[in-house]
Amino acid sequence: MPPKKRPQRATPKAQSPRLNKPKTVIGNIDGRLAYKPREVATLLGLDTSTVYGILKSGALAYRRLPNNGRMIVSRQAVLDYLDENAAS
Repeated sequence: MPPKKRPQRATPKAQSPRLNKPKTVIGNIDGRLAYKPREVATLLGLDTSTVYGILKSGALAYRRLPNNGRMIVSRQAVLDYLDENAAS
């Protein structure tokens, strides 16, 4: 017996506004005070694991949130890192 086919919708399903919104704009560092390591990776054009390595080495300062232990990186820490590691 062949599987039953679902009837198609007359109109497409409405998408959530969150789905259409980009997560981060590469290079736009002006909007927020702190970022997640994944967002720092996007801003710097690096892999997330590379950013975690930089954080663990101490080259990029971070803090852990007291309520859940998540890592956050301040905008100033990212700017300082860029200043110290800018290509000449």
